[in-house]
Amino acid sequence: MNVTTYRYTRSQLRIQLGFFAVFAVLTVCASVYVLLHLDHGHLTHADGGGIELGSIAAFVTVVVAGTLVGSTRVDDHGIRVWRAWGRRSAAWSEISGIEVVRDVGRGVDSFRVRVTLATDKVFKIPAPIHSVPYSGDPQFDAKVAEIRARWQAATGGAAALRTTG
Repeated sequence: MNVTTYRYTRSQLRIQLGFFAVFAVLTVCASVYVLLHLDHGHLTHADGGGIELGSIAAFVTVVVAGTLVGSTRVDDHGIRVWRAWGRRSAAWSEISGIEVVRDVGRGVDSFRVRVTLATDKVFKIPAPIHSVPYSGDPQFDAKVAEIRARWQAATGGAAALRTTG
């Protein structure tokens, strides 16, 4: 069986690790702030800003850490997606569309692969992904073409008529 696994590029991982480090440091700083301002189990300042900052930073740290482990596996039977928050899989025969979609947010355009099932359920795969202006994947188009070719080969060419992107 021919298996291909797609993961984030090194530059994408470096950027994610940078975000992870920043929010991990913020979490530690906010925790130290809270510990220094505790007096018999109660904050000595009424604002409690350290707790709010620490909670937000801890949440973002966990979310960013979860994005570091995503991968997509393609084999003769279908596509499998692994993320920290769960797994998805679909047989090639269950897929009705594979398209590239553009996510725009905060000055960064990301191009991701969206899989549409015959049941009209959709999911985006974690990799490959291409982001502009940084952390691009120079092989993004080739990887998407390979995924589509595997889908088409597994469905006897019928997939080509259903491709939406």
